[in-house]
Amino acid sequence: MQDQQDTYKINNCQTGLTKFPENMPSTETAKVWSILVTTGAQPSIKVQVNGVEVINVLISDDTCGYSNWRNYWTQEIDLLGFNSWQGGFSGYHLGIYCKLGIGGTL
Repeated sequence: MQDQQDTYKINNCQTGLTKFPENMPSTETAKVWSILVTTGAQPSIKVQVNGVEVINVLISDDTCGYSNWRNYWTQEIDLLGFNSWQGGFSGYHLGIYCKLGIGGTL
């Protein structure tokens, strides 16, 4: 079984967990996450941890295992959830105009 600290999953797109890249800041470092979600015709999600890009995914038929991903990713996103794990993150930045709520686990 994969260590949850080393993986992520984009709900309503990915069918399983994806391992973070090797450039992920170490677990000894406090982590601040910057998250950019773009919806519409070409939805994407980009994530930086302490200024290092660790996720850059264009949401599409090629990257999503669910055929109905468009029902979720072309609309305005109103909730972002995190699985909680010890040492996972120290804070997050969603942007000054963000309307996202933070809730439950993914």
